[in-house]
Amino acid sequence: MTISLQSSTRRLAPALAVTAVVALSAGTGSAVAAKLITGADIKNNSVTTSDIKNGTLQAKDVKSTSLNESKLSGAVRAKLNAPSVNGYEVKTATVELASASAGTVFVACTTGKVAVGGGGSFETTDFDAILQESLPQKVIGDFFAPAEAGFADAWAVTGTHNGLDPVDLTAYVICVDPS
Repeated sequence: MTISLQSSTRRLAPALAVTAVVALSAGTGSAVAAKLITGADIKNNSVTTSDIKNGTLQAKDVKSTSLNESKLSGAVRAKLNAPSVNGYEVKTATVELASASAGTVFVACTTGKVAVGGGGSFETTDFDAILQESLPQKVIGDFFAPAEAGFADAWAVTGTHNGLDPVDLTAYVICVDPS
């Protein structure tokens, strides 16, 4: 049996045309759908976490008042507001300065912890109470000494008071576990 190449080509041409149209339609289907579906077509509160691809939402996609601390559970709020270091503590010590006097307050971290900051304050806001010095220290037995480079486990605050009534001078040190 002899088949003419010309007649086979004529029969294949319509089939190829239909296949091409179907292939093009399939490729543009999602683009057409994206143009046809709008926010008005989506029922409120019907889009869930599983419907959203990770990493695709941006700040502009979220209403500014929809995410705030009041929407979080107490446990999540506590974790977010907790210091992110181990053994965080703030220790204080206070001395009373008599009229026209100066004094220094020393405060040490709990043994084994290191100082990462500190400071001091007077109980008064009068101009006659002046903080003169606030600096890290290291504890040596029952004594305090200037801190070594890279290590402190205490804080010292020195102030003068020229007022008539005694006033409290408080020093604080912020301590953490070094590990």
